[in-house]
Amino acid sequence: MLVLPRGRVVKEGLDPARLKMPDALIKMCTNGFSGYLSFTGSDDRAVLCYEAGKIVAGLWGVEERQLTGEQALEQIFRMIQGDGCQLDIYRVDARLASLVHKACEGEVIFPHQSMTLLDVDRLMDYIDRQQFCGALRIYAASQVTMIFYHQGEELGFFHDGQAELSFQADLNHSVAVLEGCQLDVIRFVENSQINLRLTGLNLEKTWLKIWRELNL
Repeated sequence: MLVLPRGRVVKEGLDPARLKMPDALIKMCTNGFSGYLSFTGSDDRAVLCYEAGKIVAGLWGVEERQLTGEQALEQIFRMIQGDGCQLDIYRVDARLASLVHKACEGEVIFPHQSMTLLDVDRLMDYIDRQQFCGALRIYAASQVTMIFYHQGEELGFFHDGQAELSFQADLNHSVAVLEGCQLDVIRFVENSQINLRLTGLNLEKTWLKIWRELNL
């Protein structure tokens, strides 16, 4: 499951069952929110991405199983209407929100690569030769950093606690040097239809569908 770096904190540790859903999600649309919502359940996790007030991507996962788009949104609504779900809200700027959205829709082509065994020169050569468009996700325990690329060129870093792309890394505090650090290579999926399926989706109708499924 794709766990993202934390953007600028809006709220953490919320109980979404205490919020009025889906009105709260719609309010974030009317406020022009850019960022993402992170949902953590007992076994599963999910993210819901916003760009300038539009819900553009959803990703839900448990172990190695993942769902995107409308199916992910339905699973998120099941999490909220169940027990023990936690909601964290993070704001990022519009440019970074677009890249996070693409990462959530992307294809993990090389998962769980150990940084201690990784041939970095070979990876950089692959990124250059393939004119790679995507992201490297570097993580250890709860710390995560992402590096974004377009046509083999580095776009910038998404560090934990930041709301915009950074163009430098602090090597003395790099996640990559932590014990047990791993790396995922995520390739962006071009011409994705996932975004189109979520845009304009009737949240109230989807919420009611899941409520009926769980309660009737």
